[in-house]
Amino acid sequence: MQSPQRKTPLAVRKFTAVSSSKTPRAGEPVIAASTTSLTTIRPDVLPAGFETPPVAVGDIVEPGKLTDMAAQPIVSPMAAGSATQNRGDKSTQKAADSDAVRHREYVVARVEYVALTPPPAPAVDDGRASAASAGRTASDADSEEDFVDTHDLDLSTALQLVGGQNPQVAFAHQRIVEAAVQRDAAQALWLPSIRAGVTYYRHDGNLQNSNGSIIDANRSSLQLGFGARAIGAGTASVPGLSAQFHVSDAVFQPRIAERTLAAREFGSWVTYHDQMLRAAESYLELLRAHQELAIASETLTNSNELLRLTSDFARTGQGAQADADRAATETAIRQNDVSRAEEAVAVASARLAEVLHLDAPLQVVPTEQQMAPIELVASEPTLQSLVATGLSSRPEVGEQSELVAAACERLQREQFAPLMPSVLLGLSYGGFGGGTGSTISSFSNKTDFALSAVWEIRNLGLGDRAAQAAARAQIDQERFAEIQLLDRISREIVEARTQVRSRHRQIETARHAVEAAQQSYSRNRERVNEGQGLPIEFLQSLQALDQSRREYLRSVTDYNVAQFRLHHALGWPADAAEEVLAAKKS
Repeated sequence: MQSPQRKTPLAVRKFTAVSSSKTPRAGEPVIAASTTSLTTIRPDVLPAGFETPPVAVGDIVEPGKLTDMAAQPIVSPMAAGSATQNRGDKSTQKAADSDAVRHREYVVARVEYVALTPPPAPAVDDGRASAASAGRTASDADSEEDFVDTHDLDLSTALQLVGGQNPQVAFAHQRIVEAAVQRDAAQALWLPSIRAGVTYYRHDGNLQNSNGSIIDANRSSLQLGFGARAIGAGTASVPGLSAQFHVSDAVFQPRIAERTLAAREFGSWVTYHDQMLRAAESYLELLRAHQELAIASETLTNSNELLRLTSDFARTGQGAQADADRAATETAIRQNDVSRAEEAVAVASARLAEVLHLDAPLQVVPTEQQMAPIELVASEPTLQSLVATGLSSRPEVGEQSELVAAACERLQREQFAPLMPSVLLGLSYGGFGGGTGSTISSFSNKTDFALSAVWEIRNLGLGDRAAQAAARAQIDQERFAEIQLLDRISREIVEARTQVRSRHRQIETARHAVEAAQQSYSRNRERVNEGQGLPIEFLQSLQALDQSRREYLRSVTDYNVAQFRLHHALGWPADAAEEVLAAKKS
């Protein structure tokens, strides 16, 4: 990534040169000679804020071009030998020294970069600040504008918002309302319906009398009152007071509906607990993303410092250019780590906003500064006691038990159906009149009443036997589903308990790894600062520090997730949840 253009130039304040000879001294390293015109400086590995210097390590320069000598010129071996041979002749020695100075060549050995003025801030484009040099790009700044505002949130508040704002919890509550209405309707099956209406009837043409003769009749009739469709000598086909139900339905449907309502109530708690777990995991993932962003940013800062040091050492000849290239590669990778961490923060915020039914453009920011271990379930209880607690406390068990009971009620309904009749009740009362043609006369009150009880054996008994067999199969299905549920709950408790214990040990191991990596990084950096090593030597310790920090963060996050999953597997005990919320608030 190229550094932004700067108006104030940054210059080389001084450089130190040593004398060079065509014949190197015995035991001295050979410095590859070069000319200034052939020297190439890579601008992409320069320290941020520094321009290409006028000279580089290894350049041969003339004495008149040395702006600031920090060391005295070293006499070449040839001049030293000439001076030894002519030590007795002072005039000859002076002449030799003068000739050596005139023909002396200097090789640049050290270049010091000093900024004349602090670098200005990066340019502003369209009112939006460009990304910071720590790896952020302009696209990152553009993506931040998608979020209209931020919302600070802690874990306890997030869990409390689930009950009031989560759509699935609200949906489960409405299923309870629906089941309650269906129960009320089942309890009212035996109550009649009330109808009232008006019927006008007109007939023109042939009719058949009761004795079989055909007559040509033109007649009209009018009914008004409690019931409808009274025609001729018949009763009202739509009674004013009507009841039609099977006695077995009137007896067993309220019981079935009551069981269904109870199952829905347990099911709403299942949904609530599931969404609580989902909210906790989403919040922990968001906090983890923020922590990983902080780790990635700090690692990028350390990598930038490593790049600066390796570049300086490469220019002065104290280090290899390959080391600077490795540092540049590491910095580029760390920049991508920061970008991925920023992406993870945005994605985790959106997922938590979905769970809590927050506005999508609202970026959720956790108030916790560090990921700390959370203990919801103590490690003292035995596994057997935990399984027993879960099997007796999980709302899924109550829900499935009610579904089994409802299936049993349906079987009883089918068993008693052939023994119980269907009831048909009709009562009508109103004014009725009519006559030939369009005449409506003799209008007077009319009352009709009918009550029937009908027993039915469906399909010669085969239909009833099939219905009873289907009801028994439903009971077996619900019971096997209950057994499967109990096995799943036991597995979830054992699995979560195992994860809690294992990840607790991983936290301690990761903590020691972070301490060791921090000490290694500090010691390697101190050695480099004291001139006892090369900057590239603490690249591995930089990577180990980043890896150990991420490992510790992962271990703590996984431990907290396992705690919430174990708490969920136990039925989300209210006392433990209240303790966590109180601890978080305090």
